[in-house]
Amino acid sequence: MIKGRGNSSKQGGGRRRNYQSAAEQNALANKLPRGWANWLGFVLFGFCAVAVLAWAVVYVGRGDMSDAVVAGIVGAALAYVTYLFATTHLKV
Repeated sequence: MIKGRGNSSKQGGGRRRNYQSAAEQNALANKLPRGWANWLGFVLFGFCAVAVLAWAVVYVGRGDMSDAVVAGIVGAALAYVTYLFATTHLKV
């Protein structure tokens, strides 16, 4: 049987669906974790980042610049991982 124009079924949602406004969210909601695992990683890595960066300041105060640089780099990396845990949202 040949399918004509009149009896074809709609496959997509139509043109109106494509222009529908997206659900508005608070800007802060996009920067906070959503799931329990993201909250756990956010808190644990955030605590470690703050502790390591505090030690970087202590090393600068002692005059030990090589340890301060290493602690600063590790602290910045942990802060980046904390940011990733906060902003990466899994689609389940």
